[in-house]
Amino acid sequence: MARRIREFNWADHPFGRPETWPQSLRSAVGICLHSAFPTAIYWGSELRLIYNDAWSHIPGPRHPAALGQPAKEVWSDIWHIIEPQFSQVIEKGAGLSLSDQLLPMERFGYPEETYWSYNFTPIHEEDGGIGGVFNSGMETTRDVLIQRQMQFVLHLEEQLATLSEPVEIRRHMMRMLQKMLAPVEVGLCLFDSKGQGEVLTAEPGDEYAMPDELWAWAKRDFLDGRALVLHDVASESAFAGFDMPERFRTGGFLAVPIVRGGIVRAVLFAHCSTTCHWNAFDEAALEKCLEVSDKFVELAMAIEREETIKREVDHRAKNLLAIVRSVVRQTTAKDVPTFRAQVNDRLTALARVHSMLAASNWTEIELMDLISQELAPYGADKAKRICVKGPSIRLNAQDAQTISLMVHELTTNAAKYGALSRLDGQLTIGWEIDAEGSLMFSWEENCPGFDPSAVLDSAPGFGSVLLNRVAERQMGGKLDRRAAPGVLRYRLSIPADSALRLGATMSSGEPKQKGYGGEKSVLIVEDEIIVAFDLEEMVGEMGHRVFGVASSLDGALAKISQGRPDIAILDLNLSGESSLPLAEKLARNGVPIIYSTGYEVVDGLPGMPEAARIVQKPMAQEDLARTIADLTGQPN
Repeated sequence: MARRIREFNWADHPFGRPETWPQSLRSAVGICLHSAFPTAIYWGSELRLIYNDAWSHIPGPRHPAALGQPAKEVWSDIWHIIEPQFSQVIEKGAGLSLSDQLLPMERFGYPEETYWSYNFTPIHEEDGGIGGVFNSGMETTRDVLIQRQMQFVLHLEEQLATLSEPVEIRRHMMRMLQKMLAPVEVGLCLFDSKGQGEVLTAEPGDEYAMPDELWAWAKRDFLDGRALVLHDVASESAFAGFDMPERFRTGGFLAVPIVRGGIVRAVLFAHCSTTCHWNAFDEAALEKCLEVSDKFVELAMAIEREETIKREVDHRAKNLLAIVRSVVRQTTAKDVPTFRAQVNDRLTALARVHSMLAASNWTEIELMDLISQELAPYGADKAKRICVKGPSIRLNAQDAQTISLMVHELTTNAAKYGALSRLDGQLTIGWEIDAEGSLMFSWEENCPGFDPSAVLDSAPGFGSVLLNRVAERQMGGKLDRRAAPGVLRYRLSIPADSALRLGATMSSGEPKQKGYGGEKSVLIVEDEIIVAFDLEEMVGEMGHRVFGVASSLDGALAKISQGRPDIAILDLNLSGESSLPLAEKLARNGVPIIYSTGYEVVDGLPGMPEAARIVQKPMAQEDLARTIADLTGQPN
């Protein structure tokens, strides 16, 4: 700047040649040029500019033409702000200092939000008058915007901490960002593991689908974690051939991604209808908003997962207690030690299958694994005495528990009386899928000297009844027993369509006793066959008739299409399927409903009939009887 000042044509300038300048101006210029701080001098009635190298970047492309020019021309965009400040200094003869003063400049052809800390100091001439103003200062835009961003993020975190729904957390974030960056539209594109994206808008119902071509075009940047910054979409020739809505063909566009495991998980974007010169702080604002909202969404989802796990643990525990209670109720024996042994054996079998289900995360287990586990205690030579073969068949949790008890009963009988009770016995277990897709299961015991008729002719116990119900009710199949000297054979055929798990049956048995206020027909919908078995017994003991038993929603709907029960006992969760659609249909037909559930809190579920009653598992017969009496208006 010293060189520029020396080479400047001052002869034709209002200041005249430098040697004619007043001493006060020459001294001020000397101080200015030797200062390492951004410094300028505004001199004369028009406040014409002289400045140093440190100050030269401040006017942007107006430098070097700003040298010697009036302040009103150089700073036409902010003159309405600084002119009163100059006037105050000159009129009062006292300096003025400002901190973080907003000066909305247009140095580069577009509006800039800039902040400055500077001072104006009067320069006195030899006669005591004020000849000009000495100016020094520095830009504080970065500090101001960082502070503002920090305050915004703190406020955002305070707001999001009060919300618990992921969608509302994201929408509230976008509304706050929209307000801060106004006027812009804000959207959030969430991607699944397959790369399919869905746009969430700040307000429900807004249509704001971004073109797939735009995402594809920016994918490489996003995968590298880079933002997409477009000040003017119309100037991007790459977009010319894109099939884009008219609203996206103009204006500015800014998008920032979240990338995890090499996959773009989310992109937060802002669109301005006019050309928008985004800066680093706009980009940082989007990044921070996405980061903060994602943190609170993760927290909300973790809390929800924890609550779900707690409810599920409670539900499974109560379901298991209901099964245990049913096993105990259905176990009969001639004396207490025998009763205790039988109950202990059956609960041990349940514990084994629960360990297997836990290891599989309560999804599915192999039939082969289940049978092998049950047969494991029968000696190192079992490979010579036991043959098990069949294709891979995976059982869900409900079927696994029931079938494990069925296999346990067969194994226990074989160990007491049949093939596993002596060293020369042979046990063959097999299954196969026939041409029609039906499952054929066989259990055959060969044991010389064994008379199976005593087992078959005895009164049906828990094992026999369970076997019948599993075969005919839960699986919709057919059980065939055959016996000959030294041979006992079970053949179970399960039709292919049992995969639908209709499980609907009709009971025509007579009630065991009267005394609860008149017979009613009761529909039982329960996916745990042992619990359903127990409910049938309780309903009969109350003096009521079982209208039908179903283990699935389809099975229950098929059953009520044939008639109308007087009352329905419904499990809320049928192998992961809600029974609420069935409840709605029954309620429309005026059928009172009792919910049997292991879940602690189920009130207010969408679709639940208002008049429905809830009885927690394990269900006591007295509670069930009282609830039926209340719903049917009978004396208890």
